[in-house]
Amino acid sequence: MTVMVLSAVLSGPNQERKSEVDSMIEAKDLQERLLFRAQELQKPVLIFTMNGFQMRGVIVGSDRFVIALKDNKGLQMVYKHAISTVVLAEELYET
Repeated sequence: MTVMVLSAVLSGPNQERKSEVDSMIEAKDLQERLLFRAQELQKPVLIFTMNGFQMRGVIVGSDRFVIALKDNKGLQMVYKHAISTVVLAEELYET
């Protein structure tokens, strides 16, 4: 719904702004693809939060707002707005 409204609003002369919105939509798709792929393959990830805290585990689910991360201590829910960086970190778990 939001995308359709934005497209209707941006179909006027301001094409530069339209390309910014398209880039944001594409980035969102990239985010979802990365999270889904990491979950599907059960690849370990390293998540850095905005305050610098590091969390390691396997993504077991995600939605628009949160990521469910499982580690050896249990299941944690991390809000996406608190995340700075997600790194596929399979090599970190090899001993």
